[in-house]
Amino acid sequence: MDGQQAFGPAEAADMLARRVNGVPLIPLLFFAVAGLMALVLGLRGRKIDDHPICRKCRFDLVGVWPGAEKCPECGAEIADARARRVGNRRRSGRLITVGAVLAAIGGVPLATLVLSVLIGPAANPYKPVWLLVTEARYSGPGVATAAMGELGSRITKKKLDRVTVSKLIAEGLARQADVQAPWLPGWGDFIMAAWNGGFAGNADLAAYIRGGVQFEAVVRERARVDEPTALKIVGRSSRLSKSADIWIAVNFDVIRLGDVEQHDAGTAYIRADTMNAGGFGTGFGSPTQTGPAAWSVSWTVRLMAGPPTGGMMAPSSIAEWKEERSGTITVVGADEPMIEVFRDDSLAEQLCGLIESPRVSIDSGRTFSVGSGEPGPEPPPTVTLLFTITEPFPIDAGFDVILAWQVAGQRVEARAGTLAIEAGTKGRIVRSCGALADGQVLPREMAAIGLILRPSFRAAESNGDIRRGWVGPDLLFSEAVVDDERERNTWRDRY
Repeated sequence: MDGQQAFGPAEAADMLARRVNGVPLIPLLFFAVAGLMALVLGLRGRKIDDHPICRKCRFDLVGVWPGAEKCPECGAEIADARARRVGNRRRSGRLITVGAVLAAIGGVPLATLVLSVLIGPAANPYKPVWLLVTEARYSGPGVATAAMGELGSRITKKKLDRVTVSKLIAEGLARQADVQAPWLPGWGDFIMAAWNGGFAGNADLAAYIRGGVQFEAVVRERARVDEPTALKIVGRSSRLSKSADIWIAVNFDVIRLGDVEQHDAGTAYIRADTMNAGGFGTGFGSPTQTGPAAWSVSWTVRLMAGPPTGGMMAPSSIAEWKEERSGTITVVGADEPMIEVFRDDSLAEQLCGLIESPRVSIDSGRTFSVGSGEPGPEPPPTVTLLFTITEPFPIDAGFDVILAWQVAGQRVEARAGTLAIEAGTKGRIVRSCGALADGQVLPREMAAIGLILRPSFRAAESNGDIRRGWVGPDLLFSEAVVDDERERNTWRDRY
């Protein structure tokens, strides 16, 4: 009908699925109401005759009324029809039993649910296991996390049986494996609590870590002839908890580039719960001719329990497995870029406008000879930049950092390292660029200096995540403020 929403199977299923703290509400209400109705009917009983009955004391008035004005049992006036009822009733023990069972099935969980909602997580220590498990399975993140925390604490207190723990571990691993579903770290905390408490074996923990950590080999699509090829293993741990004191050793077993093969190319150690997309890498192979080249890499992942000791991983190995990736790259000439390069001169003015308040810190790096207290050889000064990018940087770009100043009326320029900026970068940026090229030395007591950011595809290549870099005119900043070492330390600590 117009103005009314149709109620079909889908709407009925949605109503039945409504839950409070994970508990299905409608079925419990149904059992509770049905049980109460059965109890009422069972206690009231069924009519077994049509005798007049005193409503006050339930005395059978057959043979007494009509005729008598008062009940011979209690003395109540019975002349008025409202003082009498018709028929004796017999209670139904079967209905009373069924009603009590149904009311208990629905009423006890409902009462527990109402208390848990009113009191909140503070009631978790007093909740039955079935309610905590239900909350963990079906509630929102806050309630579910608190429920899993309480279940984990009961493992520590030896208040959970192994069968229940094993079922929950299996469910947690299944949830972790379902990448389409949101991951709740509380399940991982529970698995770690079970392992620490001796309720889970190394196989369970290995399955948990392996399911929560993904590794991928990243090799730039291009390599430059006669230069090492960059390889990076990227690890991500988006489906682990924060309580996994597990270390992972990743050993590069064999790396091949064309006909060049390298064995045992290094090992990296990382905590399982702190992995991110930064990755860890190595250089391998130096192709000697241009053109296509095949590469492959195999590595061993080893899980170790506990923090590293004495510079080595903890001795207890939980599990290990091997992974392998392969692909092809293109080897380019010595002067060709390894990334895609595009030129758009019109962007230079926009990029200059995005970079505000450039400051330059020049650290003299003076050292002292050990034991003598006398100044030692002065190393080349190093340059650190501080600047603000006011809006998200629109492109990926790399720059040679050039400082310019006047000496005796002559303009001097010196390269001070490189700078790579990824698209989307915004805010305060502090970058250490390195020493001045060719041993050049800056005049002392300068308050300002010219700063040039000169687009360079080689500088962009230094960032392994940049695949397409911009080139164009220099970005010129005529007077960048020069900070002394004390001021430099202040803003480096701050930013």
